[in-house]
Amino acid sequence: MSPPQSKNAKSTTGVPSTNARFGSQFTGALLIFTGQRLADVTRMSWRDIEGAGIQVVQGKTRARLWIALHPELAAMLDRWPRAHVSMLTTNFGKPLTTKGFGNWMADRIKLAGLPDRCVTHGLRKAAARRLADCGCSPHQIMAVTGHRSLKEVQRYTDWTTYARLRSIDAALQQRWLAGAMAILDQLGSRLSVNSNGGPQPMSQRQRLATGTIRLRP
Repeated sequence: MSPPQSKNAKSTTGVPSTNARFGSQFTGALLIFTGQRLADVTRMSWRDIEGAGIQVVQGKTRARLWIALHPELAAMLDRWPRAHVSMLTTNFGKPLTTKGFGNWMADRIKLAGLPDRCVTHGLRKAAARRLADCGCSPHQIMAVTGHRSLKEVQRYTDWTTYARLRSIDAALQQRWLAGAMAILDQLGSRLSVNSNGGPQPMSQRQRLATGTIRLRP
């Protein structure tokens, strides 16, 4: 894959010198900041750039999309060489095929030491999840990813809502527990020493903290 290079940098084979790290970053940015399938990213060309966005005609659904360029992706596009109308090319200046791009990504995932469950399509899912985390509605996410099924996209927004509720619930539980302990301290609720002179039992505050007893809100 042809990454950016200085204007005069050439390899002995006449192919532009490579920068594998930036190549990986750029392709990852194309995938996650557009939320598109690998095949659609493979076909992206410089002619698809329109103003502050990129046009996409999805191969699977034929959906026509216009996706605003994320600032980080826009900065990377400025650094990426334009030796060919296609954005992604081989080191020989030929457009990448979907199979070739897929194999290239699989190699990068393996080199990164990521588990087998990590696949390129996961970046499309990650894009949808990030849009949901930012508060986008299912229809707004569909306008970017091109999903046709509202039910499929709602999985991302439902999970985000669930995660937020769990976070809020945990915070409320901590506040309630702190308040309950403060009340026990104010009341001075302690158990007296056993008449037999045995060790003093745990106070109700201690038992509440250790989970030995529970109070209802």
